[in-house]
Amino acid sequence: MHSEAAELANRVNRELRAWCEGCDAAQAGLCGFVHHPISSWSSGDHRWAPDGLHLSPAGYAAVGEGLAGVVVRRLQLGSSRR
Repeated sequence: MHSEAAELANRVNRELRAWCEGCDAAQAGLCGFVHHPISSWSSGDHRWAPDGLHLSPAGYAAVGEGLAGVVVRRLQLGSSRR
């Protein structure tokens, strides 16, 4: 909804991805870039709050569900290194 906020978020994500890809920790499996589970805004999407900038409770739930598998895999990777 807010083009300036969207562009800033996209730029930050591009820079984070580039940093992760060039990081020695990424090669060791200690960090990595994960795309946000909600990649765009659209009018009437119940995952967004009325301001079009923040997520609704349903949106936060979608993010949690979308990232849960990534978190589990990272935790399993960390526990296997002990």
